[in-house]
Formats: sequence, structure tokens, C-alpha cells
Amino acid sequence: MKHSIIATTLCVLTCLHARAQDNILSFYLDSLHYNSLGIPAVFDGVWVNDSIKLHLGEDKKPDFRPNPFTAQAPKILQLEFGKWGDDYLFIQRLEQTARSYFYRTAPHLVKYNLDMFPKSLPEMQVIETHPLRGLFKPEIETLANINRISRIQPKDVYWWKIATTSLSFSQASFSENWHKGGENNIMLLSIQNLKFGYNNKSNFEFETEIEAKFGFYSTPKDTIRAFRVNDDLSFLKSKLGYKAYKSFYYSLSMDFRTQLFNNYKTNSRDRSASFLSPANLYFSVGMDYKLSKKKIILSVMPSPFSYRLIYVKDPKVNETVYGIKKGKKIQETFGSRLDGNMTWKCSKQLMWVSRLYYFTSYEKSEADWENTLDFILNRYLSTKFIAHLRYDDGVQRSDDFGYFQVREMLTFGITYRW
Repeated sequence: MKHSIIATTLCVLTCLHARAQDNILSFYLDSLHYNSLGIPAVFDGVWVNDSIKLHLGEDKKPDFRPNPFTAQAPKILQLEFGKWGDDYLFIQRLEQTARSYFYRTAPHLVKYNLDMFPKSLPEMQVIETHPLRGLFKPEIETLANINRISRIQPKDVYWWKIATTSLSFSQASFSENWHKGGENNIMLLSIQNLKFGYNNKSNFEFETEIEAKFGFYSTPKDTIRAFRVNDDLSFLKSKLGYKAYKSFYYSLSMDFRTQLFNNYKTNSRDRSASFLSPANLYFSVGMDYKLSKKKIILSVMPSPFSYRLIYVKDPKVNETVYGIKKGKKIQETFGSRLDGNMTWKCSKQLMWVSRLYYFTSYEKSEADWENTLDFILNRYLSTKFIAHLRYDDGVQRSDDFGYFQVREMLTFGITYRW
């Protein structure tokens, strides 16, 4: 029993962190290291003369509690030896001495010897296969052919895109002088929006937005047609910027707007709008300020130099409603323009999208401000409230609203973003 305890103590303690100083090897409890003495004992036929002396600490009891007043862990065992070689040979000799001591004092605990293990590994047998079978084997690179694991470098993402599609029912009301006509109603609204761009994370930035918006509604007061189109807008906006300073970019922008369907006033065959009637084209040069945070994305671009072209293709559309002289199809104007776009994610359930543009030729002015509050119910359902305010002093003045035009809409439906 005594020998078993001493041998087991040697096997355990030689796994502890050892520090040698003045030919005295001390064992500590501050770390563990792998040691061959921790595996089952195997007799290798090597004996070492008995030159080891073992004693415990001064209190004769191992102390496993850490000492908070000293930088080193408490000693639990000391072995005294004579002069040894370098550290590596010293450790090797210590392990061999401990094994020999264990063999002599507790031979009944040594269950294995080297003769029990195979002298060599069995020879590999090659199985011959048909030579054509190798033609149909998949080309798989084995680990033996891989010299090292290649390091994967993530590529910078320069291109980005955001797409939104929605289909909803809505309630709408219009002022009498809304520039494309309209009637208070319940309608079906479809909005398809795509934004994509390029940012090289250095100087250049390019972005494009495409949107198609269609609104169809029943016309109980219209005796000529069963339904009408009261919200028809398709636009393409592109902007190219070169970084000037921090969040400011020298920018060139293009904005093209038109509608696709014919539109009429109630109980009338007179067209108020149709495809490319009107069509608005803007080119602007200015300075673009960009702000991109976690919850808000803002872009404000004042353009002191701007070109505007208004085109009415359809001869059945009254061109004077859009500021074009009677009998003409095109009107070109130079002036200044201001563009503003904001997307503010107020919370997980509420998002505010605002668009503003203002153009002036210093004789006439036109402004368009659209605000959308998107109440997100879940991933697919949402409710939108749209408030649209427009000012145009180039058209005939209304007795009730002057040059202002107002529209509001409340919709509920399906929205999907990807």
C-alpha cells in the first residue's frame, strides 16, 4: 500500500509545473503539462540505480491552497539530486528514474510490457481495379496533396442594391386642381422600387433609383369608363459623385419622369396625361452632402446649374397645363435645383421616407415634397400613409388652393424587401 501511494504520487506530481534551482526540483500547482507518466505504466526493461530521495514540505502535508501573499504557487514536493546536464536531459532522467522506482516498488501495478505490442505495422495491400474505373472517379483533392491551408481574404463589396415591391389597397383624396387629375376613392396601388449603386470606398460613388408606381381605382361617378388610373409615375434617377471633403461630393445628376397610361377626368374624353405627356428631364451639377448612420440616411444636393426639358408627345393632351406654350411640344429651361432624400428608421415598426425637389428658373418655380410613413406590421404586411404636397406657379391658379396641390393616401397591403 505504501509503495502504491508513493508511486501514484510520483506519477501525479510529475505532471505539475516544475522549477529547478540550485539542483533542487520543486513542484507547483500553478499549471499542468503533458507527461508520459500520466499514461498506463509499460515496462520497457530499463532500470536505474536508486539515487532518489523523497520528502514532503515542512508541515509534512501537501498544501493545495494558493498563497495570495506571494507571486508563486505553494510547493508541495521537493526532489534533491546531484548535478545533472541541461534541462531537457534533466527532465528525461527524472522521468526514467520515477518509472524505475515505480517498477521496483509496485510491480503488481505494471500491467503491460513492450512485448505485448506489435513490432511493426501490417503491410498495406494494393487491390487492383479495372483501369477504366478511374475515369469516372470524382476529382477530389486529398489532404496529402494540400501543403498548407490557403488563407481566404474577403473581397471588398463595392456594389449594393435594395429592392422593394408592394401591393396594397388604399383610400385617397385629391385637391380639385391636382396636376394629373384624381378623385376621392378606394384604390389598388402597386409600387416597385429598385436602388443600386457603386462605392469604391475611396473617391467615386454612383447610385441609381428606378421606381414604377401605378394606382387603379373604380369610378362610380364616371359613366364613360369603369375604372381609371390616378397614380401613374415612373422615374429614373442617377447620380455620379466625386469626393471633395469628408461627406461632400461634387455631383452630376440626371432625373427622368413620365407616366405610362392614359388618364382622363371624370365623364370626359379629354386626356389629362399619357405616355411621355408630360416627360420631364433634368440635368444638374452641384454639391451633394451625404449622411449615413445606423437609423438615418440623408442626401441633400443643391445644384446652382440645372437644365430642365418638358416634353408633351400626345397631341390630345393640353400642353399649357404643364407650362408649355400652346402649339409647342418642348420647353427648355435653365435654372437651379435642390434635391433632398431621407430615410429614417424611427423604430423597428416605423420608417419615414421623404423626397423633396425644388426647381426654379428665376421666373417660375416648381416644388414637389412627398412623405411616406411606413408602419411595418411584420415581414410582409405594412400600412403606409402618404402625404404629397406640390407647388407649381407655371400652371393656372386655383381659386381654392392657389398654386398648391395636395394629395393624401392611406394604404394597407403586402410589402417585400430584398
